[in-house]
Amino acid sequence: MAGEDGNYNYDANIPAAALFAVLFGLTLVLHLFQAIRGKCRYLIPLLIATSMEVLGYIFRILAIKKPDQLWPVIPSETLIIVAPAFLAANDYMIFGRIMAYVGSEYGLVGHEFITKVFVAADVVAILTQASGGSMLSGDDFSSIKIGRTILIVGLAFQVVAFGIFMFIALAFDLKTRRNLGDKMSPIRPLIWAFYVSAILIIIRSIFRTIEFSTISFEAEEQQGYIITHEWMFYIFDSLLILVATVAFNWIHPSRYLPSKKGLRMDGTTYEVKKFRLFRRKRTLTQASAQPSSTFLSSSHSVKGVTTKYGGDDALLPSIFDQPSHSFLGQSANRTGLFGNSDLARPSDFITLAKRTQRYTKRIVDRIVNYGQTGASDPTDLAALVGLVDRLSDTLCSVIDTAEFVRNSHPDPRWVVAANDAYEYLCSWMNELNTHVGLYKSLERLIKDPEAVARLSPEEKQVALLFIRDFEKSGIHLPEAQRSQFVTLSDAILSLGRQFLTEAAAPRPDVKVRMQDLTGVPLNVIRSLASKDARKGEAWVTPNSWEARMILRYAKDPGVRRDVFTASNALIPEYVDTLETLLKSRYELAKLVGSPSYAAMTLGEKMAQDQNSVNEFLNSLASYHRPLVEAELGKLARIKQHEEGSPRIPEILAWDRDYYITQYASERSSPVAPVNSFFSVGTVIQGLSRLFHHIYGMTFRAEDIRPGEGWDPYVRKLAVIDESEGVVGWIYMDLFARDAKPGGAAHFTVRCSRKMADSELAEREIEGLPPLAVDGMHLRGRDGFYQLPVVVLMCDFSVPTDGVPSLLNWHEVETLFHEMGHAMHSMIGRTDYHNVSGTRCATDFVELPSILMEYFAASSPVLATYSRHYSTSLPLDFSNLQAQIQAQSPVPALETHSQILMAALDQAYHSNRGDSISTTSELVRLQRELGGIQAAPNTAWQTQFGHLFGYGASYYSYLFDRAIASQVWKKVFARDPLNREMGERYKREILRHGGSKDPWHMLAALFDEPELADGGAKATKRVGEWGIE
Repeated sequence: MAGEDGNYNYDANIPAAALFAVLFGLTLVLHLFQAIRGKCRYLIPLLIATSMEVLGYIFRILAIKKPDQLWPVIPSETLIIVAPAFLAANDYMIFGRIMAYVGSEYGLVGHEFITKVFVAADVVAILTQASGGSMLSGDDFSSIKIGRTILIVGLAFQVVAFGIFMFIALAFDLKTRRNLGDKMSPIRPLIWAFYVSAILIIIRSIFRTIEFSTISFEAEEQQGYIITHEWMFYIFDSLLILVATVAFNWIHPSRYLPSKKGLRMDGTTYEVKKFRLFRRKRTLTQASAQPSSTFLSSSHSVKGVTTKYGGDDALLPSIFDQPSHSFLGQSANRTGLFGNSDLARPSDFITLAKRTQRYTKRIVDRIVNYGQTGASDPTDLAALVGLVDRLSDTLCSVIDTAEFVRNSHPDPRWVVAANDAYEYLCSWMNELNTHVGLYKSLERLIKDPEAVARLSPEEKQVALLFIRDFEKSGIHLPEAQRSQFVTLSDAILSLGRQFLTEAAAPRPDVKVRMQDLTGVPLNVIRSLASKDARKGEAWVTPNSWEARMILRYAKDPGVRRDVFTASNALIPEYVDTLETLLKSRYELAKLVGSPSYAAMTLGEKMAQDQNSVNEFLNSLASYHRPLVEAELGKLARIKQHEEGSPRIPEILAWDRDYYITQYASERSSPVAPVNSFFSVGTVIQGLSRLFHHIYGMTFRAEDIRPGEGWDPYVRKLAVIDESEGVVGWIYMDLFARDAKPGGAAHFTVRCSRKMADSELAEREIEGLPPLAVDGMHLRGRDGFYQLPVVVLMCDFSVPTDGVPSLLNWHEVETLFHEMGHAMHSMIGRTDYHNVSGTRCATDFVELPSILMEYFAASSPVLATYSRHYSTSLPLDFSNLQAQIQAQSPVPALETHSQILMAALDQAYHSNRGDSISTTSELVRLQRELGGIQAAPNTAWQTQFGHLFGYGASYYSYLFDRAIASQVWKKVFARDPLNREMGERYKREILRHGGSKDPWHMLAALFDEPELADGGAKATKRVGEWGIE
């Protein structure tokens, strides 16, 4: 016990105080180094606590050395008493980070609640303890008593708050152990360090509370066992707090938690909200319509109202525009392609294919059993449709993945493995397409009126589609006819491949005189001169870039005629291949009871029959004919002026490109490039903002785990619906690489469907490893859903450090177009895979993607994403309009050409398909439709490769463009960012996928009931809408 003149109630030990000052100093230096290296700003409370301990023990030494002076005692006691409160704040911060990283959904409260409420409570505890501690040293015992009471209250408050906090932490820990199991192993050491720190702080706080509660005052002296025995202070305060701080030296948070907020352990991200104790109330006010000045801003103004974007809005540009942005493989857990652990290495593909075949054989047996035993209960009927759909989905999920990988993966080993799996399962699927038992089970259902009446409209549509798919394979034919069907189908496939080869084959070179190339750019002439030009002549390869430049710039009509004729040369062997292909298709159609190949093909389309298609084409041609004649008149007047002719001349086939070039150069002035205003990242940001406005949906960037992707530049976006949460994923493979296919495409890796409750259990019972069927509960929907996964692929230039990939306008339109398909897959989440997303009629599927092109060019939408990549200045909209007009100076002529090709496709696949002359038919149609007439001795149709892939359905793109034009005019043109209209389009069109008759969808969207019946009258109406 100290003497009367001492500052403590015992003989205080200077070496002990010095030892703890040194030990806390060492841990402080180490913590400072670790925090700077790990960029851990959230550890500032820990640094403050350790600093306070160091200073507290330095002042304690001074207080011991100067027993007659009180000034060192006050800071010593205050600092040592209050420091653990900052350490508690550090535990709150670390645990909040752990919750956010693992997932707040496992906690009783969100991670933001932890940091806001408990840190605020800690601030109260700190202030209370500091005020109480400062009153403990002095001569005024009444003040000391008050200070003791205040301090006890502060300590008790801290213990209670910390106790509640620990209850929440334990509940979170138990739930993550139960739900995540071994997935928590990487972060488990940090959790143990947190427990050590937290428990020691609680013990110390309880000790201090007891200490000050047991003090008594006798003869104006503080009495009590704890306060009069120094060893208890060093054991239950100094040592405990030292161990609590050293625990985080040994297991530092930076080794287990990302330095920046926003990333989760599963590779996803979460919204980061800034913490403010006081928030200014935000109101929507009338503001300038000028967009935000920076493309990284998370807000912009449209129609005078500032829109605030949350989530990953500001992050999206950087992950696409900055190649050094670390967004690949941050998770320690390795997986397989698309997160499917069954595809971790190339050899897994064939293993997965064989396992899929075994599983689908079991499904086939169950379906066939339905057909043999019968089913009358509505639940059984729906289960039959569901089983057939599950069979199709299980096969397609692997085949579609293999199709993408074999066409796009940069590693040849993966390409070979995917191709093997693709061929293996396609062979099995071909067997199933002619499986009589499967067909009979569905046929029995469809032919039972009572059974069909019990099916939902979606179930009925799915069943009918499967029946039609079976009958396309001739399964309903007698044995002899079925054999003939197979023979004809094989012949058509072989002829189609030959036709495509010949369509792309080079035509014979044509000789031109160099003196006839006046007007042709010098670089073209030099290129021709370098190719063995002799005696003032040169050989031009038809359809080469030199040939195209001659057709555009050569003033001499004779040389243009020669090059055009050679480029469209009539080669009898090639004509014969095409006509044999058409004849074989006609014979196949007759075999299955259809009057023509078009009739056989169009039955499942919106148009339904050839008469309806022709009504559409004729009405569309009539709509555009005045526009075509006006554009031809402008070209003819230029030709008249150039030739000095007294009469307006005819525009011939070889004049077209030349006079369009002249017309475009006359009506347009030089336009500044717009590429600098469209980085890939800002366009993606604009798409997310657009979907936020019209659908209540946004993109969230997610980490790609090791093995999940196939190229470092691939990015993964989760699509978030504000009502349903995550609804699917889009992998963005946007940048060019060696051997990557050119152009743009949308690949479906996995479709949406509702999964039977028993499905996952069945897999386990059958001893099968789980396939890629991860699903989830969607808010607002009952049941378990498999969510869609798609890939959006382009070949944009690769970004470099400091310069993002900049897009020309055509590339911007392409990205919007393909995203239209992707969002159709995300929104069209039906209960059955066979009608989900883009699995709808061929002449309807392009509507969502074409409509997106209208959005891309509208000024309110442009304001959300067009920013100069370095200055952030907005785009001059008039400059973009000028460029669009320069790129398409004669839109009506272009549409007319498409009408001609679609009409030609219909004529070739009509009931005259067995005897048609393709060249004569082309001449007849050009004369009938008007416009530029056919050139003699040419056969352009032999290069019309789409005749094979889109036989009898080439009209589809025009058809959807006309519908999209009308949707834009009637629904979105007035206010492209209108949420009500967006929800209406989403509700009436996108959400149904292919489960509802498209005519019914359009009738509801346009409020035109007469469209619901479809047929020739409806298609004629579509043609009358025109394309604008």
